[in-house]
Amino acid sequence: QRIQEVLSHPKQKMLKEDWAELRRMIDEKIPSFYSEMNSYKGKLSQQDYDICILVRLYLSPKEIVILTNNTSSAISMKRSRLLKKIFGIDGSPEKFDEMVQKIF
Repeated sequence: QRIQEVLSHPKQKMLKEDWAELRRMIDEKIPSFYSEMNSYKGKLSQQDYDICILVRLYLSPKEIVILTNNTSSAISMKRSRLLKKIFGIDGSPEKFDEMVQKIF
């Protein structure tokens, strides 16, 4: 609900509490998601993990840009880097989205 509110009114920003609630919801609905995203040799930054959550929730890159207060090119580059970091493969941001959205 809060995500839709921020997307409808981009001058509003996601609050720390909003992100915490979103992470709790993912932990509840997809318990293995956090461990799947952190299964490589290191730990994701909080922002990178939040991007993974938003991708898993099938939000568009444009929506992710608004929610994370980033540029379109920054989100695209992050998704490509996360594909390599998490899954160990080179590819497009769309390939990253596809891989993340398969996690249940």
